[in-house]
Amino acid sequence: MHQFPRGLIRGPTRGPTRGPARRPILAAGLLLAACLLASPAPAQTVSEGLSPTLANIKKTHVVRLGYRESSPPFSFIDHSNRPIGYSLELCEAIVEEIGVEVDDANLKVEYVKTAFRR
Repeated sequence: MHQFPRGLIRGPTRGPTRGPARRPILAAGLLLAACLLASPAPAQTVSEGLSPTLANIKKTHVVRLGYRESSPPFSFIDHSNRPIGYSLELCEAIVEEIGVEVDDANLKVEYVKTAFRR
Protein backbone atom coordinates (compact mmCIF):
# COMPACT_ATOMS: atom_id res chain seq x y z
CA MET A 1 0.00 0.00 0.00
CA HIS A 2 1.42 3.34 -1.07
CA GLN A 3 1.51 6.15 1.48
CA PHE A 4 1.07 9.68 0.17
CA PRO A 5 2.88 12.53 1.90
CA ARG A 6 0.68 14.51 4.23
CA GLY A 7 -1.11 17.40 2.62
CA LEU A 8 -0.81 16.20 -0.98
CA ILE A 9 -4.03 14.24 -1.14
CA ARG A 10 -7.20 15.94 -0.04
CA GLY A 11 -10.85 15.39 -0.63
CA PRO A 12 -12.76 17.46 -3.13
CA THR A 13 -12.71 21.14 -2.43
CA ARG A 14 -15.87 23.12 -2.42
CA GLY A 15 -16.34 26.73 -3.25
CA PRO A 16 -19.16 28.92 -2.02
CA THR A 17 -22.46 27.11 -2.09
CA ARG A 18 -24.76 28.49 -4.75
CA GLY A 19 -27.96 27.56 -6.45
CA PRO A 20 -30.18 24.66 -5.38
CA ALA A 21 -27.72 23.36 -2.77
CA ARG A 22 -28.00 26.61 -0.82
CA ARG A 23 -31.81 26.74 -0.75
CA PRO A 24 -32.34 24.21 2.08
CA ILE A 25 -29.83 26.08 4.25
CA LEU A 26 -31.56 29.35 3.48
CA ALA A 27 -34.97 27.82 4.22
CA ALA A 28 -33.74 26.51 7.58
CA GLY A 29 -32.33 29.93 8.42
CA LEU A 30 -35.57 31.64 7.50
CA LEU A 31 -37.58 29.22 9.62
CA LEU A 32 -35.32 29.74 12.59
CA ALA A 33 -35.62 33.50 12.18
CA ALA A 34 -39.40 33.18 12.02
CA CYS A 35 -39.30 31.22 15.27
CA LEU A 36 -37.33 33.89 17.04
CA LEU A 37 -38.95 36.98 15.61
CA ALA A 38 -42.46 38.22 16.26
CA SER A 39 -44.09 41.61 16.20
CA PRO A 40 -42.62 44.11 18.67
CA ALA A 41 -44.26 44.74 22.03
CA PRO A 42 -44.60 47.98 24.03
CA ALA A 43 -41.60 49.41 25.89
CA GLN A 44 -43.05 48.47 29.30
CA THR A 45 -41.15 45.17 29.14
CA VAL A 46 -37.78 46.65 30.01
CA SER A 47 -38.72 46.52 33.69
CA GLU A 48 -39.56 42.82 33.41
CA GLY A 49 -36.18 42.03 31.85
CA LEU A 50 -37.73 40.51 28.72
CA SER A 51 -37.01 41.53 25.15
CA PRO A 52 -39.91 43.12 23.28
CA THR A 53 -40.43 39.87 21.34
CA LEU A 54 -40.57 37.72 24.48
CA ALA A 55 -42.84 40.25 26.16
CA ASN A 56 -45.25 40.05 23.21
CA ILE A 57 -45.22 36.25 23.42
CA LYS A 58 -45.90 36.45 27.16
CA LYS A 59 -48.78 38.87 26.58
CA THR A 60 -50.43 36.95 23.71
CA HIS A 61 -49.45 33.38 24.74
CA VAL A 62 -48.76 32.71 21.03
CA VAL A 63 -45.62 31.87 19.07
CA ARG A 64 -45.82 31.98 15.29
CA LEU A 65 -43.67 29.53 13.31
CA GLY A 66 -43.15 30.14 9.62
CA TYR A 67 -42.92 27.14 7.32
CA ARG A 68 -42.69 26.30 3.64
CA GLU A 69 -45.05 23.75 2.14
CA SER A 70 -42.55 21.96 -0.05
CA SER A 71 -39.06 21.98 1.42
CA PRO A 72 -38.61 18.39 2.63
CA PRO A 73 -37.09 17.38 4.95
CA PHE A 74 -36.97 20.87 6.49
CA SER A 75 -40.67 21.64 6.30
CA PHE A 76 -43.54 20.28 4.27
CA ILE A 77 -47.21 19.35 4.52
CA ASP A 78 -48.04 15.79 5.63
CA HIS A 79 -51.00 13.66 4.51
CA SER A 80 -53.17 15.22 7.23
CA ASN A 81 -52.40 18.69 5.85
CA ARG A 82 -50.24 19.60 8.87
CA PRO A 83 -46.81 21.24 8.59
CA ILE A 84 -43.98 18.91 9.65
CA GLY A 85 -40.23 18.64 9.19
CA TYR A 86 -37.11 18.80 11.25
CA SER A 87 -36.85 22.59 11.06
CA LEU A 88 -40.25 22.76 12.68
CA GLU A 89 -39.20 20.20 15.28
CA LEU A 90 -36.23 22.42 16.10
CA CYS A 91 -38.51 25.46 16.35
CA GLU A 92 -40.93 23.56 18.60
CA ALA A 93 -38.04 22.74 20.95
CA ILE A 94 -37.20 26.45 21.01
CA VAL A 95 -40.85 27.23 21.80
CA GLU A 96 -40.57 24.99 24.87
CA GLU A 97 -37.57 27.01 26.03
CA ILE A 98 -39.43 30.25 25.33
CA GLY A 99 -42.24 28.91 27.54
CA VAL A 100 -39.74 28.50 30.36
CA GLU A 101 -38.40 32.01 29.80
CA VAL A 102 -41.83 33.68 29.86
CA ASP A 103 -43.17 31.33 32.57
CA ASP A 104 -45.92 29.89 30.36
CA ALA A 105 -45.72 26.15 29.64
CA ASN A 106 -48.89 26.22 27.50
CA LEU A 107 -47.90 28.55 24.68
CA LYS A 108 -50.01 28.22 21.56
CA VAL A 109 -48.13 27.63 18.30
CA GLU A 110 -49.53 29.19 15.15
CA TYR A 111 -48.10 27.89 11.90
CA VAL A 112 -47.72 30.57 9.23
CA LYS A 113 -47.19 29.50 5.61
CA THR A 114 -44.41 31.50 4.00
CA ALA A 115 -43.41 31.82 0.38
CA PHE A 116 -39.89 32.01 -0.96
CA ARG A 117 -39.51 34.97 -3.28
CA ARG A 118 -36.55 35.88 -5.41
